[in-house]
Amino acid sequence: MKKTLHASTLALLFAAAGAFTLVGCATGGGAPVDDATLKARVDQDLKHDDSLNSHPITVRVQNGVVTLTGLVLSETEKQNAEKDVNMVGGVKSVVNHITVNDILKRQ
Repeated sequence: MKKTLHASTLALLFAAAGAFTLVGCATGGGAPVDDATLKARVDQDLKHDDSLNSHPITVRVQNGVVTLTGLVLSETEKQNAEKDVNMVGGVKSVVNHITVNDILKRQ
């Protein structure tokens, strides 16, 4: 009886530990961030990036998913915008619809 009880207790402990681990991953380890707050953080972060702050980039947030649209001069700037957004706490994912417009670069 003791062996069965011990094995059952261990199984229960492992199951509980697994459940807590999954909950922690799902929430990103912190409290969820509402979309308006997240948009403000992303806007602020992009504004502080000297390579991006002069470009018309629009940010939309829905359920933690950030969608970027607008125009930049290079693929590097497009990638930098996505990297910047991914660094903001609370962002679940980024949909990058920014267009590279190298015609603007030539003017």
